[in-house]
Amino acid sequence: SECGEFGVILPSSSFKPLLSMLDGTNEISVVIGAKNISFNTFDSQLHCRLIEGNYPNFKAVIPTSSDIEVKVHKGELVDSVARVGLFANKTTALLKLLINENTMELEGSDVNFSRKANENVKVESNGTLDIGVKGDFFSICLSHIVSDDVILKMNSGNKPIVFADSAEPSKVILVMPMLIN
Repeated sequence: SECGEFGVILPSSSFKPLLSMLDGTNEISVVIGAKNISFNTFDSQLHCRLIEGNYPNFKAVIPTSSDIEVKVHKGELVDSVARVGLFANKTTALLKLLINENTMELEGSDVNFSRKANENVKVESNGTLDIGVKGDFFSICLSHIVSDDVILKMNSGNKPIVFADSAEPSKVILVMPMLIN
């Protein structure tokens, strides 16, 4: 029988097996217990333990508008992040993004080993902002952008950066900034 809307939190490791179960099947039954959930098809079963606890409203973290939008070629930004990231502190992986109307300067440094790298990337921006990001996380976010250009939407140095993909406008990717000393 059909039921109404429900919500559960599953471990991320269960999604790949669940998607492979759904491949080519039209019907799936879902049985929700107090601590477990089961997905059943004609020839497969998947049992998962539910994640317990109260989680914050993640939608409250996603900004609904932005003061600053930066359009940049994805390939150039990915390459610059990789090069400059080599010089960033291995513990923090902090990259500074110094944005103005025409360029974004990326800076990675490690004062413990007296090394520093700066690189400029051409951008189109409607404002200026200095913001810090964890280079590894920033690269992961960029890897999920399909189009050639990426639009970074920001409000301030302590609010999330939202990555916009013109090829997939409903996709929401964001990274939390790091404090710059």
